Amino acid sequence: MDFRRAEKAFSARDARELSKALAALAENQRNTTWTRQLARYAVSDSAPPLAVTGPDQLFLDSIVETKRVLQGTAARALKHRFIGPEVDFLAEKDGIGPWSIPQCLNYLLRSHIRPQRRSVVVGTMRDDGIYIMEWVAHYLALGFDHVIIYTNNNSDGSEELLRLLAEHGVITLIEDAASETVPPDDKANGHAVHLLPELRDFEWAMFVDSDEYFVPGPQYDNSVVNILDAVQQRFADKPASGICYHWLWYVSGMAYARTPRLLLERFQHARPHHLTKCIARISDLLLMRLNHAPWVKAGGTLVDSEFDPFELDASCPDAWWEAIDVWRTPRFGGGRVNHYWARSFEEFAVKKARGASLKMEQNMFDRPYVNFFEWNGFETPQNCYPVDPVLVANVKRKIKQLETLEGVRSLASKISRNFPRFLKRIHSGAELRKIYERSMTSPTDL
Repeated sequence: MDFRRAEKAFSARDARELSKALAALAENQRNTTWTRQLARYAVSDSAPPLAVTGPDQLFLDSIVETKRVLQGTAARALKHRFIGPEVDFLAEKDGIGPWSIPQCLNYLLRSHIRPQRRSVVVGTMRDDGIYIMEWVAHYLALGFDHVIIYTNNNSDGSEELLRLLAEHGVITLIEDAASETVPPDDKANGHAVHLLPELRDFEWAMFVDSDEYFVPGPQYDNSVVNILDAVQQRFADKPASGICYHWLWYVSGMAYARTPRLLLERFQHARPHHLTKCIARISDLLLMRLNHAPWVKAGGTLVDSEFDPFELDASCPDAWWEAIDVWRTPRFGGGRVNHYWARSFEEFAVKKARGASLKMEQNMFDRPYVNFFEWNGFETPQNCYPVDPVLVANVKRKIKQLETLEGVRSLASKISRNFPRFLKRIHSGAELRKIYERSMTSPTDL
């Protein structure tokens, strides 16, 4: 989407031209009196148009809030928020759908919020209580300024710990009363980009899942700050819109039982994978597709971990998505994303149960048990990719710092102790062991 005409009209405070530019972006919506009043409100001191219903009302509320931020009359403190099925429409799984005029205007206004901090991590979690401390500590140890977590329908005690971390100001928590009819990750990404004002407090955001751990290249000394300084220096004239990092898909040697050490220590072997995750410049970002593909405004540039630009139009979603399969040789010179997908079979059973609870027509999250073996691998000297011991030590130190916060250590320990009991609610030990033995097969290509 090309916002340049609308940007020019907004800067000139030309309500009529802004209304026309927004209508050109939202081709499927008529330029009504209400939307013209909305454009006039955006560039003047006029009153906002009367309330409506549905998505347009959500964007109207967001526009009003954003104007207060731009005028310096709204607090920008990070909050604990709640969302529900009313924002399911933001799960644009198959691409950028037809945006409405209020949605386009909301996005335009949001892009004018001046960030106060450098970087944030945005992730989703459900029944991931045994990983919360390591995951949060990992990203804080890398130098990200903050962590935003979306969560829904937990049954392992996660919400209590996440709420406590939010109360202590460690994370921003968004609790979703999920309908389970849309992909939670896509909904979270859409909500963050379009309706979460806290996101705009940061210049860069990394969108990752709870089983993904970003690892910078050794030249950056385990610091995202050093990476962002370097990319800013490299592209001083025209900032990059996003830095894409390939996966290292960590294997577990078909391990059955969970062990309590950090993921960074438990698994040392991996298979390179062509898919990527991205640190995106928020002012250019339109949407994250399945967390993998950043769709950016016209004129944006995406680079790989070594800061080499991708040779395609970054504003064209289909070109980007199709081109992912072309770059099948991963590059890890500037960093990688450790993807701990398999872990142990016990942990995979939790992942499968979580996916099976979704009620979508095509549920790609309900993976069959055989995938644990097909998408896994054996540990050999040739596929060993250990994490820098310095980073592991930094994460452990950060965990200890978090555990000094009132109530955190006891809640985290309780979730870990209760994992066997939680697992039994999915399958008894004997039943799960039989499923493991019945499903066993050889690894395949990823």
